[in-house]
Amino acid sequence: MRSSHKSQALAGAAMLTILAAAAPASAQVTAAKGFHVAPFGQVPSGATKPDSIVVLDHHIWVGYGDTAAPDGSSGTSQVIAYNPDGSVAYNLTLTGHNDGLRFDPGTRKLWAVQNEDAIPNVVYIDPKTGSMSKAVNLRPVNGGGYDDEAFIGGNIFVSASNPALDAKGQNFHPALVDLVPVGNGYVPETVIAGNSPAVNTVTGQASKLNLTDPDSLTVTPDGNLLLDDQGDAQLILLRLNGTPGPYISQIPLIGGVQVDDTVFATSTHGALYVTDTSANTIYKITSGQWHLGKPYSASTGVPRTTTAPAIPSFVGELFLDSGATIPVVTGLQSAHGLAFQGY
Repeated sequence: MRSSHKSQALAGAAMLTILAAAAPASAQVTAAKGFHVAPFGQVPSGATKPDSIVVLDHHIWVGYGDTAAPDGSSGTSQVIAYNPDGSVAYNLTLTGHNDGLRFDPGTRKLWAVQNEDAIPNVVYIDPKTGSMSKAVNLRPVNGGGYDDEAFIGGNIFVSASNPALDAKGQNFHPALVDLVPVGNGYVPETVIAGNSPAVNTVTGQASKLNLTDPDSLTVTPDGNLLLDDQGDAQLILLRLNGTPGPYISQIPLIGGVQVDDTVFATSTHGALYVTDTSANTIYKITSGQWHLGKPYSASTGVPRTTTAPAIPSFVGELFLDSGATIPVVTGLQSAHGLAFQGY
């Protein structure tokens, strides 16, 4: 019988404490009991810094940042489609720094969004042919760029990354926008501001946000939206479908753990693909004991402080009611993108 969320959360906090205390300088990538992890895919010459990842039909699409500057000032990126055996099906070159890669079910195209720090643009990719369209410039709303996308009910939600903060470190700009198609471009409409009111899920108290690092987006199984505020070690749940609870919920992560992508397991048997950006490696985690409908996150870990050792990067099950994570794979260098494929 599966234990309660409370006991799992306590176990997750304890596990993170153990990881922080015992992590070696160069950890080995290790899977928990019942899970198996192995490198996946050939890395073509010149491809470095894998990040966003999408499983679509018979391909695993991965965006490589390569040497491009996140502000779009120089360089190119690659978007590579892998066959199930890890061989390369398509290798595309895009101008700018690719950071967001998502599938739009309405148009049946992949969105590749470049330049999360400034002058963002989007390129549409036909996943059947690998053909690309001309880049469309996106108008930033916060002095920075855009990072990730989510498509819900005809809406195009995008996280507004790298916001310009005021002298007190506050973000008064939009943190999440809805891109409304107008002509050949888009007009951004604010959905969540950097300083929107919210309710803390752990304490139940009202709070005022200060989202300084809006990052990844995830659509939950019940059609809500999860926004990662990575640098602030918290997640923001936006209820879009009328489910009970506050419209905006703030979920602080235990131990100051920072996460990037989060995905929900769609099957008990399946594979979770994770990009380890600094290691220039994609890993495939397989198991027959994924918890159906539960979230799993790629954690970039916690930097060392004067009072605590660093927590190395890992992939773990996330508990939205407590902000705890239980690792299933440890010893990564910098886990970022995630994609789940059920069997």
